[in-house]
Amino acid sequence: GVCVCVVCVCVCVCVFSWFGFCFVFLMASLVRFSFGLGRRRMSSDTAGVVGAAASAVSGEAGRSTETPSSHFEARSMTVADVLSLKGERQYTCFEDDLVFDAVKEMVKHNIGSLVVVDRKTPTKPIGIVTERDYLEKVIVLGRTSKTSTIKQIMSQKNLVWVTPTATLHYCMDLMSKNRVRHIPVVNSDELQGLISIGDIVTELVASHKRVNEAMHTYIGGSY
Repeated sequence: GVCVCVVCVCVCVCVFSWFGFCFVFLMASLVRFSFGLGRRRMSSDTAGVVGAAASAVSGEAGRSTETPSSHFEARSMTVADVLSLKGERQYTCFEDDLVFDAVKEMVKHNIGSLVVVDRKTPTKPIGIVTERDYLEKVIVLGRTSKTSTIKQIMSQKNLVWVTPTATLHYCMDLMSKNRVRHIPVVNSDELQGLISIGDIVTELVASHKRVNEAMHTYIGGSY
């Protein structure tokens, strides 16, 4: 009888142990599944947050580009810009004109130089005559303006000229290197106008004023 009881107890223990093992295994599996699901949800939520943050950042970047720096950065002004503002009036003379007539033309239009053009091709510049040429080559040398011709005093060798696409900074550098204050503007061998150091300074000052106004407007939040 005792042996039978012991056997029954052993069988019961084994049976309960097996069910216990299965129960523990099942619970562990459920825990692992729940943990994995939670991690996937967390990853998706994190990705959503990161995506939203990235969209917000890109949105801010997109909004920031709506106010380009060109609003307050000075563009490189060109000779064409100056000519469009001052007009493309051309004051010229011929090399066989009298100095007296050329000086009268300068006084009449309140300018300091005339472009010397070819009489056969009036649009082709061949030199330039300035008030300095008149002082140095007529007055100082004791000549008279009514008997001297433009050909005798004009600057012809190494004539400096620029195209309409040249920048004002380039013109200033050219004037400084060649010690001149007036430069003819030529396009396709045709005279387009004349630009002086005064024109350049006037336009640069106006450009800086526009930049300052744009910066003040931008800082004030008007953009």
